[in-house]
Amino acid sequence: MGQARRRQSPGRHHRSRAIGINRRGLRRAAEAIAVVESVKAASDIYAPVRGTVIEVNKALEADPGLINREPYGQGWIFVLKIDNADDLKQLKDAEAYRKQIS
Repeated sequence: MGQARRRQSPGRHHRSRAIGINRRGLRRAAEAIAVVESVKAASDIYAPVRGTVIEVNKALEADPGLINREPYGQGWIFVLKIDNADDLKQLKDAEAYRKQIS
């Protein structure tokens, strides 16, 4: 994951070809935890808050397309044990995020 890659926001037409998850435990907020690679781009996935990756979805290694087909179900990427629950107050809720991207 240390290689330089072209970064691009994934669109609906991108199909995930590989998911790379950095399995080292402790993460700082805004630190890359994983990378999703498609035919056209690679996009980092960042830790939303400081915590420890305690579980990764091994099913994505065999079938990276799960992240596209079932992002709210079987396509989950990792479980992060949060260091400080108060950090979550700084994150946007779904409605605030929709407003930002629309």
